[in-house]
Amino acid sequence: MRILHVEVGGSYGGSLGALEVYLAHSDRKELVHDLLFYYPTPNAEKFSPHVAELSTLYPAIPAWISAAPRTQGGKSGALRRLARLRGVSALRSWASLIKQLPTVIRLARVIRRGNYDIVHVNNTFTYQVPTLLAARLAGVPVVAHVRNPVPDAPGVRFFARQANCLVSVAEVHAENLRKMDGSLRVITCHDAVERVSVNQQAAQGLRRSLVNDGEVLVGSLGRLDPQKGFEFLIQAAACVVKEAPNVRFAVAGDGSQRKQLDELINSLGLPEHFRLIGFRSDSADFLAALDIFAISSLWEGLPLALIEAMQLRKPAVATVVGGIPEVIQDRVNGLLVPPRDAGKLAAAILELVHDPERALRLGAAAPTAAEPFCDLEARARELDSIFLSAPEFATHN
Repeated sequence: MRILHVEVGGSYGGSLGALEVYLAHSDRKELVHDLLFYYPTPNAEKFSPHVAELSTLYPAIPAWISAAPRTQGGKSGALRRLARLRGVSALRSWASLIKQLPTVIRLARVIRRGNYDIVHVNNTFTYQVPTLLAARLAGVPVVAHVRNPVPDAPGVRFFARQANCLVSVAEVHAENLRKMDGSLRVITCHDAVERVSVNQQAAQGLRRSLVNDGEVLVGSLGRLDPQKGFEFLIQAAACVVKEAPNVRFAVAGDGSQRKQLDELINSLGLPEHFRLIGFRSDSADFLAALDIFAISSLWEGLPLALIEAMQLRKPAVATVVGGIPEVIQDRVNGLLVPPRDAGKLAAAILELVHDPERALRLGAAAPTAAEPFCDLEARARELDSIFLSAPEFATHN
């Protein structure tokens, strides 16, 4: 069976990381994988050992993406806004769809020439409306991932029906899709997470650069993007340090909100307590340097950094969004708080700061919950079976 995996491209994010892990452990005897990006993506060469063909549809970002209205943060247009749940109207905009038709036709030709058995939409499907339509035009079954929540809207339902099977990385998103349209075939398949490998000397050096002896380090890892809700973590930090001045905060990551978050840190008088340290390729060492791991996300699929932190026995404070409650049991292996509530986020962090024994107990229970996600072979076999069953889904669609 020959599969074409399709990604929008532009940056190497969580969806690509999950695809890389899957491809490295897929059954090569039954499946042949090709990977296509809409336009060039840094680090795409990492996939070369795992695919028969690696290609891009355009040599540069297509005009219908680059010419779209920009967000306040200055980043991309329609597709990225869809991922942030602000671009639902784009799904209903025929003018926008008409601009994408050349991409649909071009991609359909690629699919036909490749004689593919399946097309896999690796982003959340609302990112890739042209891929859904191109596969339909080429008469090839589509398996489409759902890595983030999608809104219940007529346009979304229409495009969801273009997939023969939707694969959700969190059961909560799968259930919402079933409620949205009972005719959709939805399967939950959690992403695999590689076991982390820590350079202890490097982790200790990083910790010394962020805190002094006797101080507590709370940290998070992710894009500086509205989805991650870091403004609420900064606001929570302002509450925490009033009561516990020995607590320091650090976020590893970069993105469109860097300037805005820096301004918020300064306005709240936190330059000495809250640091944005930029993108880190040594993310495992950063996580190992922490005392407490925090997630302030407004929506999620299943955050891989959470599983990595739990592998390292870090007590986690996380918002109740996406697949997070499928991993964290409140007060058993972590603490859960509502999204957009800086006060409750601060209270949970302070609880662990003031009760180190509780923090140790929660951290000690975390690896057991993370373990199922680290069985890379089992997770790959699960996704393999979905792809192998896709032709059957097509006959019943």
